[in-house]
Amino acid sequence: LDKTNPTNKNDFVKLYKVYKDYIEKNNIKAIASRCWPDFFTDYGTPVCSVLGMLNDQNIAAACETDAYGALSMYLGQQFTETPTYLGDPVSINEEENTITFWHCGTSACSLARLDTGALTGVHP
Repeated sequence: LDKTNPTNKNDFVKLYKVYKDYIEKNNIKAIASRCWPDFFTDYGTPVCSVLGMLNDQNIAAACETDAYGALSMYLGQQFTETPTYLGDPVSINEEENTITFWHCGTSACSLARLDTGALTGVHP
């Protein structure tokens, strides 16, 4: 979080509280949230990390209002009893051994490799 804008960090906390309160009040097990570009243009901050935190708590949270994606994530969590991740691979670079995903920010931090950890940031 060191390189994340303080305004974004404060917004993450506020959004997390709103989402978490709504989820608990309504006994929700999976959620499909609006994200790009709404949160950037209307609120000036992404919702990605909030969805990632929810995924880490085994609340299936998909972006781009992908209800079927959220359902798939929920089923995966029920079968594995671990957080799941839904991303669209858009580029594979075999030389660098990398894959670029869209929907990249909703991943649970617990899914990161222990030797590399998880990073936060706001893409341009």
